[in-house]
Amino acid sequence: MKSAFAWWTREFIHGLGAEIKIPTDSLATRTILIFAQPSTGELPKIGERVYFEIPRGIAQIESMRTEMHLFLFDQLPAETSRALQLASRATASYTCITTAVENGQGIRELEASWEIQSAEPTTLLQVRTGVLRPQPKPGIQQICAEIEKSDVAPFEYLFENANKKWKPVYAGDNSDSRISFTARKYASQALPPKNFCGMNGWKLVTGLEPRDIESEESDQRALNLVAPNSGSFILVALGRRLRPKKVASETSQLDLFDA
Repeated sequence: MKSAFAWWTREFIHGLGAEIKIPTDSLATRTILIFAQPSTGELPKIGERVYFEIPRGIAQIESMRTEMHLFLFDQLPAETSRALQLASRATASYTCITTAVENGQGIRELEASWEIQSAEPTTLLQVRTGVLRPQPKPGIQQICAEIEKSDVAPFEYLFENANKKWKPVYAGDNSDSRISFTARKYASQALPPKNFCGMNGWKLVTGLEPRDIESEESDQRALNLVAPNSGSFILVALGRRLRPKKVASETSQLDLFDA
């Protein structure tokens, strides 16, 4: 329910922003996030390739040129939420682009300098031979990404389904007694009390419910395995936007999941 009210509030604020033409830099593109600790003192370099695995079936990830943001910590935080909050303070961070995505037949051998091992703690292992022969489990998507930059822009990552819509749940017709006299007075003055938006007067909103089932992501089951509340340190954000400079190190939208 908290996410429903968050959506409702965001829609209202975005509507106001559109009315007064406030620019937005939100980008509804999926981004892979990996939080790990290096197994040695050596760190990756631009141009090197990183191999990792995610659950199969995540849309937009099974294509080339998807961004992967890698954050390395000397000691990985105990919780995913903490790692996300401390992303701007990571020992090293990298912007990577996927260059090889397994097409269903399995990658038996590939060239890579680094491998993400998802066992606790999530670790970045160096592939000293430069050749990796992975043995993935069923239901796993194999991906290789090339490091393009040795930093990551200060993004706020969005994990909530932007396509999910909500509608208000109204109280019964006899619920007017629960509304204060002052509230009824100002409501009657603010808008016509009859046939407003198809309603005969004002209604008390008691909650929110999904508007339709079709608005769910088609790959929601796989996304649940790479959501912040899954405990995984390999995540897939459904969107992102640049943080204002003054709050670049503050908490992200992940707070919606902490309740």
